[in-house]
Amino acid sequence: MNKLMTLLSLTGSLLIFATNSSLAQEKDIMIPPLQNPFSESYIKENLKQSKPRLIYNKQLIEELKGKIKSDPVIANMYEAVRLAAYKILDTPVIKRIKTTNSMLDVSRELLRRINMLGLVYLVEKNHIILDRINQEVLATCNFSDWNPPVYLDVAEISMAISFALDWTLDNLPASTIKKAKNALIEKGIYPSWEEYGGDKRNTWLINGYNNWNQVCNSGLIAASISIAEDKPELAAKTIKRAFYKY
Repeated sequence: MNKLMTLLSLTGSLLIFATNSSLAQEKDIMIPPLQNPFSESYIKENLKQSKPRLIYNKQLIEELKGKIKSDPVIANMYEAVRLAAYKILDTPVIKRIKTTNSMLDVSRELLRRINMLGLVYLVEKNHIILDRINQEVLATCNFSDWNPPVYLDVAEISMAISFALDWTLDNLPASTIKKAKNALIEKGIYPSWEEYGGDKRNTWLINGYNNWNQVCNSGLIAASISIAEDKPELAAKTIKRAFYKY
């Protein structure tokens, strides 16, 4: 295994070296600048209306259902997810607990729960699962805030709530959907903008050069897609910024 990893590393290094060398020799080749099309009009014209639209789509879910019936490996993997989802039903809903400056244990547990519950709901459409997702969303949206001083918390909670809205296919109560969208705006997106009262000291991760950048901007993109029908201008400017900051 060590020899294999060494060979793979060497191959990768050679590929990078060869690519860089060829680029260096082709100085006359002009690399066109990336285009950033995101605007309010672009969002209105191109936003996909059918759900799910985050990670999954209708075709993928139908293919998964077929594989669960025909492929024992996929069936076993899904059963593991399903068992994890139903086990969540026996635990208390998520709570806002800070043991340090961060509450990543909370945000990541929420993300785990929504991933398990959400996929099972997409496959089974079980009202018991839907009700538990509703409880988790309401509990989280009732947090006083999503801990903007550690924006990773905000980003991961925003991603989880966005998944919950998307994967329940608009079947959550209308009051929950409204509350969740408001929370995504006020507790998720607004804290990332100084013009909406965000603290510059809390948003450095959005401009960072490590993987925290991707986590934070990914959460903001998911939140923006979730609120785009109601706030297309805010969604567009937030996605546009993320495009440049990645």
